[in-house]
Amino acid sequence: MGGSMRTKAFISSLISILVTAVVVSAQTINDDPVTHRALQTFSAGISTTGVAFPVANYETAAGAGTTVADATALSTTKHIHQLTGANGTVGWKFATSTAGQFEILLNATAGVAKIYAASGGTVNGGSADAAFSALTGIKPILCFSTAVNTWICA
Repeated sequence: MGGSMRTKAFISSLISILVTAVVVSAQTINDDPVTHRALQTFSAGISTTGVAFPVANYETAAGAGTTVADATALSTTKHIHQLTGANGTVGWKFATSTAGQFEILLNATAGVAKIYAASGGTVNGGSADAAFSALTGIKPILCFSTAVNTWICA
């Protein structure tokens, strides 16, 4: 298995672990009447499976543009991004990244989402400023920055 395939397999496993941890944590809090109020800090509006995310780290971003220059810029202070309007042509771009940074993209439509690194950067080993075409469908995409403006998304 090549390095890219191992990385994608690792990220896929990590997503499964993270989702399981969030579900278990939310259920534990929900079952305990003393800490039940902690659930009020979560938003269920972005999930149909019971997984919820902290509101402070969440944004909704409508796709725009067709190149890294005019794609919708994702927030630098939010790390969970609900992408709306994916249709195979519009895109979203990360801000300048540092190694070790994680971002979660939630494609909210059935269309293909075009994902760009910051200007001059790469996604999934592609050419500089080229888009990564996320698979069609409503699903999460976990992205990890391995170096400045270098992303692996799966």
